[in-house]
Amino acid sequence: MRDLAGAFVAVLAFGIGFGAAAVAANIPPLAAIAMSAFVFAGASQYAALDLWTAPLPLLSLAMMTLAVNARHLIFGMTLRDYLAKHGRASRYAAVALLSDANWASTQQAIARGERNLGYLVGGGLVLWGAWMIGTTVGACAGHTLGDPQRFGLDAIMPTFFVCSLIGLVRGRADIAPWMLAAALASALSLLIPSQWAILIGAGSGALFGVSRDE
Repeated sequence: MRDLAGAFVAVLAFGIGFGAAAVAANIPPLAAIAMSAFVFAGASQYAALDLWTAPLPLLSLAMMTLAVNARHLIFGMTLRDYLAKHGRASRYAAVALLSDANWASTQQAIARGERNLGYLVGGGLVLWGAWMIGTTVGACAGHTLGDPQRFGLDAIMPTFFVCSLIGLVRGRADIAPWMLAAALASALSLLIPSQWAILIGAGSGALFGVSRDE
């Protein structure tokens, strides 16, 4: 929880923005808060607002959610050994709190020798709490607060991931797969939706990295 405290403000700001945007999309405040409580996936929740029309296009919502959250398949694979010794119920409860930030933080902790599932859960609770508080504030009073991005808070999470990536470097062998992933994702984002570009770029870089390691 201490390690993820620095991300609290950024997630809080994103939550406020989502709550306000949800209400503007004619989603009742209580429904917006419930979505954040049970879905807990900021990017796909934001994307869902663009599709929120009556009647709800359920298939389109499902496909969009799959595309945006497909990166969690990769997250899960990287955590397989970390989760393996725990029971099924514990594993599922822990990954329900999985997000980008506590995945990156947990990867650093695993590299330091951390094996306690509480690390992933503790970080997840911090982020979930910030997301819930932010959504509640945004849904109830977002129209009076304005755009939180004007304070530059949207730059906190990208900065967090860059720092996390630097902390995970093992040596020069990591540079080539990272460069391949970044270049491919950047190029494809000009042609296809960015969530698919990122997934293809990340997968390609990972496969190249595996081949280099072997």
